[in-house]
Amino acid sequence: MSTEELSYEFEVVLFKTNKADPAATREKIAAGFAVQTKHEDFVRYAVEGVKVEDDSVALLIVQWTSYDGFLRFLASPLGPQFTAVSEGAVLELVSLKHYHFYRPLSFDPPIPVFEVIDATVKPAGLDAFPTFLSALNEVVSMVSDYSGLGWTVGWQKEDPSKLLVLIGWSSVERHKEFRASGDKGWNSFIAKFGPVSAQYFDIEEMFHVKTVKIGDSV
Repeated sequence: MSTEELSYEFEVVLFKTNKADPAATREKIAAGFAVQTKHEDFVRYAVEGVKVEDDSVALLIVQWTSYDGFLRFLASPLGPQFTAVSEGAVLELVSLKHYHFYRPLSFDPPIPVFEVIDATVKPAGLDAFPTFLSALNEVVSMVSDYSGLGWTVGWQKEDPSKLLVLIGWSSVERHKEFRASGDKGWNSFIAKFGPVSAQYFDIEEMFHVKTVKIGDSV
């Protein structure tokens, strides 16, 4: 597993949409999207989805050429224009962070469900980064082999001790089947995962996102 970052940067946004008037909210979101797509550093909208554990929260992943490219967008005339046309679409910005990913994960065709894991890397992981990545690759690949839809891990630009793991699933039920699989997968995973987690990272939050068409999370 390479420790080289992939060249693109991903903006990962969790937000609560205004559902009082879904049609108006969709129009505002679409208008904001139209503004962002005009900028040369915008690449694409990679994923949009709704949090399974709290359907008032939506996830949006936006791909940019780089973090500097994202900042150039904000500093350009399009930045204030984006804010103006989309005002009122979001009731609450839960979080907005930027990540560089170390493994490719194709979003085409769309993956039905993502297991999202937000974690903090312990000093042991930061001090022995390649070793940590190798151990993480081994344990998460066991899950990915069961799901068959791949996974990726990204490091947060704002705080490099924070990581985000995305694991693709065909459904939430399929993930539950894995957790109930016992000797057919789950027990072997836990036997590997426990020591790696204890040494290298703490999980802050784990949740699922059901993906939707871009603009349809309202």
